[in-house]
Amino acid sequence: MAILFWLGAIALAIYAYLKLWVFTYWKRRGVPHDEPLVPLGNMLPSLLGKASLGDTVKASYERHKHRPYHGIYMFHQPILVINEPDLIKHVLIKDFNKFRDRGLYHNEQVDPLSANLFFLPGEKWRQLRSKLSPTFTSGKLKQMYPLLREIGDELAKVARLEVERSPVVELKDLIGRYTTDSISSIAFGFNSNSLEDPGSDFKRYGRKAIENSSVRQGLGMFAPVVLDALRVPLFYPDVIDFFTGTFRDMMERRRRDPGRRDFLSLLIQLIDTGVIEADEKVIGNGNCNDSAKHREKSDDGRISVAQAQAQAFVFFLAGFETTSSTVTYCLYELALRPELQDRLYEELLAASKLPGGFTYERIINELEYLHMVFNETLRKHPSVPFLNRVCIEDTRLPGTDLELQKGQATMICVSGLHRDPDIFPDPDRFDPERFTKEAVAARNPYVYLPFGDGPRVCIGTRFGVLQSKIALISLLMNFRITTCDKTPIPIGYSKCAVVQAPEGGVYVKFEKRNK
Repeated sequence: MAILFWLGAIALAIYAYLKLWVFTYWKRRGVPHDEPLVPLGNMLPSLLGKASLGDTVKASYERHKHRPYHGIYMFHQPILVINEPDLIKHVLIKDFNKFRDRGLYHNEQVDPLSANLFFLPGEKWRQLRSKLSPTFTSGKLKQMYPLLREIGDELAKVARLEVERSPVVELKDLIGRYTTDSISSIAFGFNSNSLEDPGSDFKRYGRKAIENSSVRQGLGMFAPVVLDALRVPLFYPDVIDFFTGTFRDMMERRRRDPGRRDFLSLLIQLIDTGVIEADEKVIGNGNCNDSAKHREKSDDGRISVAQAQAQAFVFFLAGFETTSSTVTYCLYELALRPELQDRLYEELLAASKLPGGFTYERIINELEYLHMVFNETLRKHPSVPFLNRVCIEDTRLPGTDLELQKGQATMICVSGLHRDPDIFPDPDRFDPERFTKEAVAARNPYVYLPFGDGPRVCIGTRFGVLQSKIALISLLMNFRITTCDKTPIPIGYSKCAVVQAPEGGVYVKFEKRNK
């Protein structure tokens, strides 16, 4: 009985501490906030599976969007949600050096894959970012473009074979296989063959990495100290073993047989020399080892094999679900709006008849309506529903009396901004005209943030855009896509994923075009 008494007393004391101190933080600071529930804060809808984490944050934004900022609690952590576009610009760009970190889980000893550019804080991030920035220049992407086009052609070929069996196609799976093959080819140096073999190991482990435990995901973002204290990796051990082993195997093969111009070859350059050759400079026949002559000058800039593995992994992780979801949503919306699809097809058909057809430059710079459709897809269905930043020194938000203390977590609700009817009227309507040059120029740029902004903007944005557009061109040039009896209307979001992925299957009908 005495033990039970003391256990009860301890539990009561902890509850009182949380209720009266931890969860009164925003009240004491005079910040408008959602009322928290001890000990979960405002996470209950997500933990019960009633709403995705993004939808939980979006609902909070909608209650407070008329305010410049408001507070929420993710578990025990108070988070300041920035709503006003000028304050968003301040956090992401003007005062970036005070909001440099994302505050995510990072422990290289327990989880070597966490040593990636997306997770890293402070000086580690800055140094690695400067080394990796040359990997995604236009020149480097142009070198990778033929590899991506091959996968795009394979996508069209596999789709034609599947349509022979049934015209009803599940988009999420088909596009997921395309992104698996394209990223495995660019980042790991081999084609995982997921388009032809949906059960490939690469796709299976990639899916397991994406569908990581929602509890681990939540702790990794909002309570990384818990994972750190328990020495629990963010990713499952077999996922870590698979991706690190695959990278090492492919790196050794590439050293024996160099030649491809891809992300793997650039990582090997950083391992060997600490520098990436300039776009205009071609060394040998693309042999990444030829740059060893620069080693004497750049030994201190080299990265370890473990660091390279982590970058290849996050390149896969960031590009797999985001690209597959974006392309899936885009084709889904075009199936619902056939007049928009017809207009886009006419633009693509005209481009295909020009000299060179779909060149890299044409896809990136000239297909204006494709760009508008793509941007509207990311407006209505942003892959990343919110952005995280942590204040790394005491500061005051400009134009307010709010003093932020070092370590204060902040958040920008991208999905809330993108669906705000005061910013984008009739936000549930898919309307590419929102992204004409005139419409974009008339709008505050900090209300549309599909890739973030500032120095921590997504480093792979250009690659993701190119990868997505190749998939769209490959399918729309070969098929007219329509709805069918199994098409989900409206479409929902997965409630157990951080990335805004479709819930369940996304079925549409593929009709072969007469060429």
